[in-house]
Amino acid sequence: MRLSGRGTGHVGGDGKVTMTSGGSQIEHLTEDLRLTKPQVEKDTRNYAREAGSDVYINRRGETRCLSSIAGIRLMHLEALMANNMSPIRGERQTQARYLRELQRRVGLRVREIARRSRVFAESLGEPKTAFGHQAVSAWLNGTRNPRPEHRRILAMIFHVPLDEFNRGCDGPTSEIDADSILKPVIVHVQGHDQAFDYSLTIKSGVDISRPAIFQHWTDLFDPWPAPLVKHFGRTTASLFGLVPDRSLSPLIRYAHSLVPIDTNKTALQDESSIDKKIWFVYLPDGQLEVGVAFRDGRWIVISKPHVSGYHMQKYPLSRVDLIGWVTGKTLFHLDLAVS
Repeated sequence: MRLSGRGTGHVGGDGKVTMTSGGSQIEHLTEDLRLTKPQVEKDTRNYAREAGSDVYINRRGETRCLSSIAGIRLMHLEALMANNMSPIRGERQTQARYLRELQRRVGLRVREIARRSRVFAESLGEPKTAFGHQAVSAWLNGTRNPRPEHRRILAMIFHVPLDEFNRGCDGPTSEIDADSILKPVIVHVQGHDQAFDYSLTIKSGVDISRPAIFQHWTDLFDPWPAPLVKHFGRTTASLFGLVPDRSLSPLIRYAHSLVPIDTNKTALQDESSIDKKIWFVYLPDGQLEVGVAFRDGRWIVISKPHVSGYHMQKYPLSRVDLIGWVTGKTLFHLDLAVS
């Protein structure tokens, strides 16, 4: 692949960069990296700044200096090529797809994965189990299979339980893939004057189509939802509940909303109260239900105002378990990510 402009370069099949000359070949770059021309310009500019280089590539495929530093450095192109995935060449298709998805989720470059392997290996007292970036590239391409000792370190780097990691690498494509394990979601957070969207993953055992209770809002995610800490790092509540649908709109507008819960059971109001609350309740059959609830003598009545034709359900108070009621505003709501 040829790169042109003031100070041009050629990225060979071995991934090394050498100086050359010639016309603009941005089409080759976009084809190899599967990026649009503006994406190439943006990504190379950002990488150059992060790496301390003053070089980027514009959408015409020309290298440009952000200042008048002499001697254009093109090493960031090598890293860019290494971290924008080429077609899977090896036979281990499931492994390659799973590892590439994990790499995308955590946002680590190949060399950074290798560097972290040394850190984890030393912390385990087994420095010889570390691996280099060449091995990582081979695993991502499906040409080699990581050994058990390497899988343990990779699972630690990607924040995935080892058994899940092994299933993701070894399971047949028809039965298991990265999305079935990682459950990617888009987390929508409404700030004071701005909305935020984050691509994260929830735990494999979480079913967002049903009500759920969590000890802490972070328990919904795997790995740790670092981008959300700036929004909810100081948020406290007795419990947190997942509302799976829009049956409680307009009180809770969006499906898959996470809300704080107060466990003060004396807050259950009677039928005449105008301050009825949304409650999470375990029904006599053991199922978790969420709805607007109030007391009617020795009974509890649960309703869903936004469901057409829904009949209020009535249960003996002695046979249900009141978990708590929604207090405060919705933290965020989720949408399943479209692959």
